Amino acid sequence: MAVDHFIDKHKGQVCFVLGTGPSLKDLSSYLLRDHIVIAVNGAIIKAPKSDYYFSCDYGMVLWRSWWELKFLECDLILASNTGFGAFQNKVEREVFEGIENDRINYAPRKKGLKIDKNPEMLSGSSSVHSAVHFAHLLGCSPIVLLGCDCRYGEGKKHYWDFPDQPKEGLVKPEYEQYRRPLAVEEPGAKMDGELHHHIKIWLQLKNQNPRIEIIDSSGGNLTMFPQMPLKEVLENYE
Repeated sequence: MAVDHFIDKHKGQVCFVLGTGPSLKDLSSYLLRDHIVIAVNGAIIKAPKSDYYFSCDYGMVLWRSWWELKFLECDLILASNTGFGAFQNKVEREVFEGIENDRINYAPRKKGLKIDKNPEMLSGSSSVHSAVHFAHLLGCSPIVLLGCDCRYGEGKKHYWDFPDQPKEGLVKPEYEQYRRPLAVEEPGAKMDGELHHHIKIWLQLKNQNPRIEIIDSSGGNLTMFPQMPLKEVLENYE
C-alpha cells in the first residue's frame, strides 16, 4: 500500500521521531502517549506503542526489532526503492510473516533533501532524515527529535548498549556476515565518521527546509535546530 492516504492525517499535531542514540535510554515512552510517535528502526523496542515504525534500511529484516513487529499494532512505513523482501532467501523465511498486509506501506525515495507533501521520501544518510519527511507528510508540527544524539554517550553509540535497556541485535549469529562494517570509535572521540556525516546532512536538511519546525530534544550535536528538553516540549505542546 502506498502512503498517499497518510497525507495530513495528523495535521497540526506534535510528532516525536525516535532515533536509536544513547539519550533514548532515559526516555519513558509513556510520556509520549498523547502524541504521534514514529519509531525508527531499533527504537521500536524502546517504544513498542509507537504509532508508526519507519525504516529505509531493508537489512532491518535481520534484526530483533523487525521480528517484534508481528506482536505490535503500529503501521509499517518502508521507504526504499529496493524492497524489504530482498533478504528473504538469506533469512530462509517470509520476512513479513505474521504482519498483516494492511499495516505495510511503501514510500519510494527521491534524490535530494527537499521536504514536501510528495509521498516520495527524501534521501538522507539515515532513516531518521526520511522519517522527518514522513512526519511532515502527516501534517505534524512541530517535529521533535529524540535519540538523535549524533555523538557517543559514555562511549556508547546506541541506547541498547547500556545496562537494563531492551536489547537490539541480530536474530541469528550467522546473519553477521550480512552486516556492513561498523564505524570504529577512536579512544576519546565523541563521534565517528558516520555520525559526522549525519550531522552534515541534518544541516543541509535544515537549510533547504527553513519553514519546517523541527525541535531537538536529544541534547546532542544537532545544534542547527532549536534545542528543548522533553519536559519543556510536553509542557509547551499539550
